[in-house]
Amino acid sequence: MKRAKTRLRPDFLTATPAAAEPAITTRLGSFRRQEKPQQQLARYLRFLPVLLLSLPFYGAVISIITNFRPQQIADTFFSNSYFFLQLPLLIANLLMFSFILLNTRRGLLLSFFLSVLLFLKLQHVLIEWSWLIPLALIFVSLELVATQLSKRAT
Repeated sequence: MKRAKTRLRPDFLTATPAAAEPAITTRLGSFRRQEKPQQQLARYLRFLPVLLLSLPFYGAVISIITNFRPQQIADTFFSNSYFFLQLPLLIANLLMFSFILLNTRRGLLLSFFLSVLLFLKLQHVLIEWSWLIPLALIFVSLELVATQLSKRAT
């Protein structure tokens, strides 16, 4: 039987349909197709040391909470700062969210956002929607700006 003539390149004919399709592009950027479970597992395994590094910092936070009274650590650098509680919690959250999101920058932004919320709560600031929404919008806009800058750099 005779093969039909085609104008397509030979390498295009052998490509798989998923690889031949372009990425979805919007105003916010391009999105990749869903990864295969093996590829996603490999990415999580690559970030596994980050997860294991977060465990001692969570242990330090638990140790501080169980062994010290709040008045002992409240006024370290300035009034109600709780610095020796917030620093290990910030580092532990940074490492944990970097593992969960597979992105260090997003993990840093999320952990810093949670640390700011905790700091405001420890300063006895009443956290309402009028405070929370603008604060969240600041961090979301920082993420969008950082994403756009990283795409321009590449």
